[in-house]
Amino acid sequence: MGSYCELRFDDLHVDSWKSSVPDHMISLFQENERDKFPNKDYPEEEWTTTIYKARKEDVLLRLELMGVTLERAKAVFEQWRLEELDMYTEWLSEGNDWATDTKEALEQFTINEWMRRVPAVIRDRYSSDRKNEPEDEIERRMHSTSYDDGWLFFACEDVRFVYRLILEARPETEWISLDISNLLDGGYYDEDVKLISESRKPDALERSILEPVVIMAEGKTDIRALQASLEALYPSVAELFSFFDHDTLSVDGGANFLSKFLKAFAAARTPVKIVAVFDNDAAGRMEFQRLERLTLPSNIRALCLPEIEFARAYPTVGPQGTHKMDINGDAVGIELLMGQHNLCDGDGELFPIRWTQYYSGSKSYQGEVSDKDAVQKAFFKDIAAPRDSMAARKKFPELDLLWRTIFERLN
Repeated sequence: MGSYCELRFDDLHVDSWKSSVPDHMISLFQENERDKFPNKDYPEEEWTTTIYKARKEDVLLRLELMGVTLERAKAVFEQWRLEELDMYTEWLSEGNDWATDTKEALEQFTINEWMRRVPAVIRDRYSSDRKNEPEDEIERRMHSTSYDDGWLFFACEDVRFVYRLILEARPETEWISLDISNLLDGGYYDEDVKLISESRKPDALERSILEPVVIMAEGKTDIRALQASLEALYPSVAELFSFFDHDTLSVDGGANFLSKFLKAFAAARTPVKIVAVFDNDAAGRMEFQRLERLTLPSNIRALCLPEIEFARAYPTVGPQGTHKMDINGDAVGIELLMGQHNLCDGDGELFPIRWTQYYSGSKSYQGEVSDKDAVQKAFFKDIAAPRDSMAARKKFPELDLLWRTIFERLN
């Protein structure tokens, strides 16, 4: 018989896999969602159950970030349906009358019809109480567990598109779980195996679908702030990202170097997904606009820090005195996203922007917060304070805007 892992949506069996945990299942979870507890079915035995369990909304966000969107899932279904319809139409034209029922079923089998039938199919597919005779060809095919014949798990390159559509068809679903107990008991894995970490290890022969997106920025403080904010604001997707390491090999920072790195990765045809974040200042804007004129591969995305509302009238200090002005595009570094409350001095006044140099290429001055060290110190203490992710997003709305912008750029 062998041992299986089992994927469930609430208490309903959705899918299973023999002898191992495939990437397309484990990619729905993070390692911190693993739980181990006594087996409730056999309380007298010292058996345990080991599962990964995640909220539906967290799984949906992960799927979105991995490119498994609802729109794409519907397109994948329609592509499959049309290819099947063409095949059965051709067989029918060759005199194969047995293809008639299936061809007619496929003509009616829209994505809406598939989704309408899914709840009953998921509920009854493996039930011994289900009636023996299906009412039509569509029901027969959707209940079929045959790899080649079934229409619930229609043929596609990535079964996560099917998972995404099932979740859409069952909006009442609250929890997604993956039970790996049988595989551990069967000796297929060590008890302490880190399945997600193992799947993310680089492999010379095959790239894992769990390979994280690399976040790059102009300097190590930017990277530190981005990493800390992701863990605080969106912990449910933190394992989907890794961060460029400036420190270990003393890698140079700045907008110019970030632009050069991206060009080098593009020229080397590096397949890793990369999102590069430039400052929204004179230097960052200039380099970003230069990159926009190039044709970068689809796995490399670039963006500037978003425009900040309170930065439209921000205090500045220069040779002509103190003025309030819109500093978006001229002086918005990562500090401007560290929380307006952390940008204030002891008297509650915003630390002003000081203009540092003029860029003839963009015909604008470059500026930065006058006391960056104080802002950064306050922020890193603040972001580390215990609070739930929703509270963190409200506390740091500018960083929330940045991460939502990054998420959008991945699709």
